[in-house]
Amino acid sequence: MTVNLAYGSGHLPIEVPDDRTTVIEPANIDGLADEQAALLDALQKPIGSRPLLERISPDTKICIAFTDITRATPNDR
Repeated sequence: MTVNLAYGSGHLPIEVPDDRTTVIEPANIDGLADEQAALLDALQKPIGSRPLLERISPDTKICIAFTDITRATPNDR
């Protein structure tokens, strides 16, 4: 089986023996109807924590991390 690994701005093809290969496909999950509303809802009602606005002061700096190339996500938004 030929596997194309992301490498720099292109791909690096490698050969992996078929008897040493297992392909695991992720479950297909429908996208969110309203991504902005879902993000705001998650910030206002996080799981297992108080809302972000209750945990920080006006001068607090925060960071929201986004996905990288290792996960198939819609990075255009």
